[in-house]
Amino acid sequence: MNDSDFSMFCLFFGNEELSIKEIKEECAKEKWVPLVCISEVDSDKKEIVCFYNSSVAMDFIRRNYKRKDCVGVVTVSVEDKAKIKSKGFELSFYEWPNKININKKVLTIEIFELGEEPHIVIM
Repeated sequence: MNDSDFSMFCLFFGNEELSIKEIKEECAKEKWVPLVCISEVDSDKKEIVCFYNSSVAMDFIRRNYKRKDCVGVVTVSVEDKAKIKSKGFELSFYEWPNKININKKVLTIEIFELGEEPHIVIM
């Protein structure tokens, strides 16, 4: 089996616009989620932040987000992973909870419709 055969963990982020409650009750039920994306400051490259391990994803949140009340982890299926890639986004898998260099990269949000109601985990 290769990496494309497994679901992955991504981060969702409601920013100041959506609370965790709204994400769980509205977004998930409507099968869409605001996924964390890394945009490079000096290019158009956009990467969806992905993890094979939910613990590493949680540690990434602790290192990179001051406000943790609107960010969490969501499981993304193999089918949805293919949809994300088909929209031109790269999937960046982190095996370590890297600290993002905010001088070169910006954490943003991209909205994705999913094929099934996502499983959401909150810090």
